[in-house]
Amino acid sequence: MSGGNVTITNTAHASIASKAASVTAITKVEYIVEEYNKFEKSLVTIARSVKSEHNGGKHGYAGLLLNESLYRKLLKDPAATFTPHTKPSRTATYAAAATTAEISLAKETHVADREQYYTQEGVNDALKYLILTNAPTEALVELEDDDTGFENVTPLELMNHLRDNVRVTDVFNKKQLLGALNEPINFDGDLPLKVHFKNVDSTIKLLKKHSITASESIIMVTLLEQIKAHGDFKEEVGKWELKPVASQTWDEFKKHFSAADHECRQLDQYGAKTARTVGATANSFMWITSVADLKDYIDSSLLTLAQATSAGLNAVMEKPKPTANATAATAATTTSTLKAKVKALEVELKHVKAGNGASKGGNCEAKPRRVKCTHCNRYHPNVPADKCWALPANQAGKLEGWNPKADKPKQD
Repeated sequence: MSGGNVTITNTAHASIASKAASVTAITKVEYIVEEYNKFEKSLVTIARSVKSEHNGGKHGYAGLLLNESLYRKLLKDPAATFTPHTKPSRTATYAAAATTAEISLAKETHVADREQYYTQEGVNDALKYLILTNAPTEALVELEDDDTGFENVTPLELMNHLRDNVRVTDVFNKKQLLGALNEPINFDGDLPLKVHFKNVDSTIKLLKKHSITASESIIMVTLLEQIKAHGDFKEEVGKWELKPVASQTWDEFKKHFSAADHECRQLDQYGAKTARTVGATANSFMWITSVADLKDYIDSSLLTLAQATSAGLNAVMEKPKPTANATAATAATTTSTLKAKVKALEVELKHVKAGNGASKGGNCEAKPRRVKCTHCNRYHPNVPADKCWALPANQAGKLEGWNPKADKPKQD
């Protein structure tokens, strides 16, 4: 091998060998499929890190480790193949009558072919080294020759052997996986429902690797029974059960109840524990038990502020034209009054955030609420009903964009 070829091979070998620490080793002669899969995945990641011309170059030299079926699965191409580079001739070949341009092209192609081949050789040797140093020799003893050891064994042959000799998962392992699939939901824990759903998905994938297909429909039935029994999501359960059957998929189930759980946990952040620290002021907000209630309260507060602002401005405009000093004094008084109202609203909102009466444990069930205005279907306890913007007599002072809240459509 010429000096240039040695350099190419050594560079590729060093690139692969430098990642030895990232290999997930097989430590026991008796290993299960999960252990082998982690081992294979770590090696494939390393093999992909060296650029190649194979199939667009995105997957490097993964084909040195994977059989045709697995290689096609990796590329998501049912027709993909990995054909190792063959050793090029020592010199470029071209026809005797070749033109100068043809000779130049032949030499360039030869250099490129040589670089690809010797890069492949470096990667091949380094992958074999990583396999042999991260898997028990006893697990590969059948491939070892008495005279040449593993010299003539390829990385692909080593991986195929390890893959074919994975210990079959016994019944106990399968029972453990099925038990994990039916793990009860910990509603009072710190982890949200979406994490529980993610764990269920991981278990489904593991079962599939053991040729066990888990029914998503049965999983949903089991989880829904737990959610119903807990009692915190009655409204969301009702909405779910009213969905068309075609829409009641596992993905939609996860999305629907993850969102409901997220809202409950947001409310719980302002729960009873904090309410105890803010005293009687917080108790006046016990009716706020959902994000919708909080929005209604903010709307009501803005309505109060807007009406105070409008009243202040109207008072200034309706008075006879005052002197400059009087105008300044009136403006200062109006500004001071509005600032005081804004400050008061800020204090109230602070108390709302500190403790709005959401019950301990993230309970999102409805609690006794104040009566909504019959004119606008909104809460505005600080504004008399006869001053509601929904009434024709009060339209002039209505904020732009404000509208009465529509009634929820009734279910048949």
